[in-house]
Amino acid sequence: MPFNSASDAFQLHPATTSKVPVAAVSIALRATAARRGLADRSPNVRAAAVDMIKRWLDAFEGDVLALLAAVDAETHEDVADAIVAELIACRRIKPAVIAASVAEGTAPGGGLRRAADAPPMTPEAAVYWRVICQSLAAAAGASGSDAATAVGQNQVVSAAVAGEKLDALESALPAEASALLALIASHAKMGAKFVARQLLPLLSLVDLADGATRRGAISLVAAELAAKPAAADDATFDDVAGAVSSHAHGGDGAWERALVATAKMAHGSNAAATASVLEAADALRARDGDDEKAHAQALFLATLLLENLPRNALSTTASEALMETLVRPGVTHEVRPIHWSPYDPVGVVNADP
Repeated sequence: MPFNSASDAFQLHPATTSKVPVAAVSIALRATAARRGLADRSPNVRAAAVDMIKRWLDAFEGDVLALLAAVDAETHEDVADAIVAELIACRRIKPAVIAASVAEGTAPGGGLRRAADAPPMTPEAAVYWRVICQSLAAAAGASGSDAATAVGQNQVVSAAVAGEKLDALESALPAEASALLALIASHAKMGAKFVARQLLPLLSLVDLADGATRRGAISLVAAELAAKPAAADDATFDDVAGAVSSHAHGGDGAWERALVATAKMAHGSNAAATASVLEAADALRARDGDDEKAHAQALFLATLLLENLPRNALSTTASEALMETLVRPGVTHEVRPIHWSPYDPVGVVNADP
C-alpha cells in the first residue's frame, strides 16, 4: 500500500520501515526517508535506514545509478551523496573495484574517461563519480597519515594501502588534468551546470602544477562567472539534464559558489582570486549594464566574496567602492558608469572567496 505522507513511514517500527519497497513511495518520500533515517541519532533507526537502502539497491538489481535516479539526485543532491557514501561504508560499493571497471570498459554511467562524442553525463552519474573519487582520495590520505606515524610493518602496510588507493584514484580520473577540465567545460557549455559543478571539486585531486592546465581552469572560471545570466527553462537548454538557473534567475547560487571556490584554488592566492571574481562582476555590468539580471548577478558575485570575510578585512576605500559601484545601484536599480578597476588596491586582507 503506498504511503501518503512522510510520517506514514516513520510511524512504523524501524524494522518494518526498512522493508518498505522503493516502488511504494514517491520520489520525495524516498528522499525524505533516506535523509531522516541516515541522519537519525538512534542507532536502531539509522541501521533500519541503511537496511532500507540496501533493499532498494537490491530492487534495482545492484544498479546504484538507478537508485540515485529514483531519489532524483539532481533535486536531492544531499541524499544521493549520503546514499553513495553509506553504500561505500557498508562495502556494497567498493571504490577500488569501481575504478578498475574504467579500464575494463564497464564503468557505471560511462565513467570520467569519456570520448569526445560520448553522451553527456547524467546528474546521478556525476554525483556518483564525485563521491567515489573523493572517497578514494580520503582513504589514501588517511593511510598516508597512518604510514607517517607508524613504525615497522605497520608503516609498510599503511604505505602500501595508500599507494593502492592513489592508483585506484588515478584509474578513475581522466588520464590528464586537461581532459578533466575539458569534460567540465563541455558540460558547462551545453548548460548541464549541475553535472559540471559535481566535477569541479575533482580538480583539487589532479595536478594543476602544469601552467597550461591551471590557466585553462582560470579561464573557464572567469568565462562562466562573466557569462550572461540564464534560466534553466531557456529554450537553449531543452532536453539538457542538469540545467541550472543563474542566481539572478532564481538559482540557488551553488554553481557560482563552486566557481568562486575553484578560482581560489586555481589562482593560488586570495588576492588574485578576489580580483578575478570582481573582474567578472565588472564585465557583467559593462556588457549588460542595462539588464537588471546582469546587475543582480554581479552583486551576488561580490556578495560571495564578502560573506566569509573576517572582521575589518575591507579597507574604508574598498567598502566605499563596492557600495558606490554595486550595492547602491543594485538596491536602487540604477546602473552607473564604471569608475573602478578590479585591479585597483582594495585593501582585502586574507580574503576567502
